[in-house]
Amino acid sequence: MTKKKTQNKTKIDNSAKKTQQKQQQPKEAAYISENSTIKITIPWSKVKPIYQQTLKKQAKKLKIDGFRKGKVPLHIAEKKLNQESLFQATLRKLLPEYYQQAIKKQKKKPLTAPEFQGISINKNNNWEIKAYFAEKPEIELRNYKKVVKKAKKQADDLIKKAEKEEADLQKKKEKDSKAKKKISTKKSEKKDKNPQKKTDLSAAQKKDITMQTIFQKLIGAIEPKIPELLVKQQTEKELRNLEQKLKQLKIDIKDYLKSQNLTQQQLVSRLAFSSLNQLQVEFLLEKIAQENNIKAKQKEIDKKIESIGDKKVQELMRKGDHYQNYLRSIIVKQKVIDYLLQV
Repeated sequence: MTKKKTQNKTKIDNSAKKTQQKQQQPKEAAYISENSTIKITIPWSKVKPIYQQTLKKQAKKLKIDGFRKGKVPLHIAEKKLNQESLFQATLRKLLPEYYQQAIKKQKKKPLTAPEFQGISINKNNNWEIKAYFAEKPEIELRNYKKVVKKAKKQADDLIKKAEKEEADLQKKKEKDSKAKKKISTKKSEKKDKNPQKKTDLSAAQKKDITMQTIFQKLIGAIEPKIPELLVKQQTEKELRNLEQKLKQLKIDIKDYLKSQNLTQQQLVSRLAFSSLNQLQVEFLLEKIAQENNIKAKQKEIDKKIESIGDKKVQELMRKGDHYQNYLRSIIVKQKVIDYLLQV
């Protein structure tokens, strides 16, 4: 049974099986941690009036032989209506409030929208529901600086190897070119004798290789575990983004999968792995920033806003906490990356 976020429609799995979804979990299960859970109890005395309101509303739409539409007695309508539909509609009105109460009482700090499992949902009894959600993972950096230093040396070796391979490739191309054609002019002779072929990687390429190596080694050494639901919801987000991009390009998802020689499940698994890796890096950077008191100053945020050409956008970003927090996170991440490169 499909479950929805409370911001939308609340769908409850009333079966006995556990609701945690495993079909989108990447193979690297060692990096996945279990979701946080809380139990929610809603007294029948609170459920009953909402249930009755829901019953009346759905009964008005019911048409049965012998009764005019909207005039079916409630006790008859209740037997004809889908019981699960009544329960779901009732819970959609009740769960957000009781979920927030439970979260506050137990001092939980969810990072994701919850998913729910019905434990006991029956008339004339208290309703019991279990909520699943993800919280911020606990990460121990250990001796991360040692890992970073070692990773930087490995990155230097990778860069040298890449540059040598590129240089060898250029020499081979030049040799092949000279063997195929004669030099007919001084201009061409000069050009062949002094081939100014660039074989060194750019500063940006070197930085990218270094940071990718650092992240890879940090993840391997620290093994940050990410809650399953956080990975799942991030994967779903990435899939929606991909579908939206394909739609803009007027490419059908089936055609895309065929061109990539992928099944739907393989695509989801690939996105799940990417999402897991992205989340691991995000939390590692956040933890390193916290350990080293790396923050973004307001003047740095203001400077970022001022760099935007559109005055209306600038004003919008100055007033919106959401935009400012986003810019703050971008600045902090860049500072952490610069810090790691200097370790």
